[in-house]
Amino acid sequence: MTASFLRLVGFESLRLARSPLLYVAIAFALVTVVGFTAAGTLGSDAFHLWTMRPSDSLPTWGAVVDDMVSCAKYISAGMFFAAFPLALREARHGHSVVAPLGRRARVAALLAATVLVGGLTGALSFAVLLIPQGPVAIAGGTSAAAFTVPLILPMAGGALGVLAGLWTRSRVAMIATAVATVAFGAARFITVPLVDQVYGLPDALVQPAGVYDPGVWGIAPIHLAYVLLLLGAIATLALLRHRRGRRDTGVIALAAAVCVTGSAVTFSAQFGYGELLGVGPRKWADMAAPDTGRVCQTPTAVTYCSYEGYEHWIPYWREAVEPVVRAVPETEHDRLPVVRQVVAWPPLSEGDTWPPEGMADPGAVWSERPEQRVDLADQVALVALGAPEYRFYSCKLTGQARLPVYLWLTTYGIEGYRDLVYPAYENRAIIHTFDIALAVALSQTPDDEVIAALHRNWDRLVAPATTPEQAAGLLGVEVTAMDLKHADALLAPFRGTAIPDSEFESPDEENPVPRMRAVRPCR
Repeated sequence: MTASFLRLVGFESLRLARSPLLYVAIAFALVTVVGFTAAGTLGSDAFHLWTMRPSDSLPTWGAVVDDMVSCAKYISAGMFFAAFPLALREARHGHSVVAPLGRRARVAALLAATVLVGGLTGALSFAVLLIPQGPVAIAGGTSAAAFTVPLILPMAGGALGVLAGLWTRSRVAMIATAVATVAFGAARFITVPLVDQVYGLPDALVQPAGVYDPGVWGIAPIHLAYVLLLLGAIATLALLRHRRGRRDTGVIALAAAVCVTGSAVTFSAQFGYGELLGVGPRKWADMAAPDTGRVCQTPTAVTYCSYEGYEHWIPYWREAVEPVVRAVPETEHDRLPVVRQVVAWPPLSEGDTWPPEGMADPGAVWSERPEQRVDLADQVALVALGAPEYRFYSCKLTGQARLPVYLWLTTYGIEGYRDLVYPAYENRAIIHTFDIALAVALSQTPDDEVIAALHRNWDRLVAPATTPEQAAGLLGVEVTAMDLKHADALLAPFRGTAIPDSEFESPDEENPVPRMRAVRPCR
């Protein structure tokens, strides 16, 4: 009996391995995930269609596993459609087969074959590791549990195909499922409203807690337990299709109940850290932080603290912060915040702000996009200017010398970046054209001259009572009519609207963002 079972497993494995649908899925996974991820590391934006990795982000082991899971997800679909017709044939014609094994044993052999072939094809997701990941070493640690998940997913996909074939017994159902799958994927590119809203559902079922990037391994053991229990639930439910023998059926039914319950519990445990219709978590518990210590360095006036394994990101943070440090007088260096990498934000009550006082947060991942550098420089500059609350829209700098100084501080150290309006959160209110015009004039003045003037007149420039007109004299800068015209052009798109919530959006005339309530001047 054992030899017959093993021979049948081998036979079914060969049938699965010969399925053209499986090879289509494998090719699709390798091209879309592996190919586009490789294109992304070479500077192409095309890979964002199929991967969840942020643009221009430094590589992390969490992002690598995310890409492997994405790859395994598509291979799982191939396993599903490879196994479906085999199970359908058994369901429709198995009663007429003369064989040494009963129908339940033949189903078990088919399930075993899906596990074998699924594991082998799932290993192809490790092709992601062959991709050059970027200009620096992959950051963070690794997790054996997380790296096992891509191996299990195609097994579950094949087992689900067996379950569907046995219980539907319908070729129409198989064809309809294939058509729906292709249409569902294609609808992503034409933005069908309903499909667009639920497109994250498969991701939520496969990775309920959201992405692992940059190295969130605390949830990995529960994630692995979830996919294993899901595989067990699918397999036992498939075996229940043929009820022969009360004892055996009872044992399988009990196992199915345990696996179904366990998969539901582990799904819920992860789902608390993610969201159903998105790909990334918004609220994190303690387990959402990398389970490592921290490494702190104080190369100049600012201390930088990263998680272990992310130390080589500190020079990137310094590129954003050190220009601000250079422009601030040494007497003010003691008040500059610590740059501290944080993945898990603590629960915030109403009125709380992040980052807290004395800390600047570079973000969980680091991108070479200038917007992220501006954001980190922004946090340090506002503390130096004594107006950290400006970041949270709780006060305004309009009419104060600090506004043009702040705009210059956050952008002058970033080569080729002179978008002076982006950091101005006061686009949510009314900004005086002269305030921006002075920042424009500063951007056209040699940096060393501006820094020297800042050092000479810092106390007066950061005083709330000092106006931009007075600041122009203190800084030795003349605001020309051309500067005023340039400033007015910068502000024109934002007149009457608030700055968009995302730096990737533009003001929308059809859907203007409501103006924020009036706020007090920053003290």
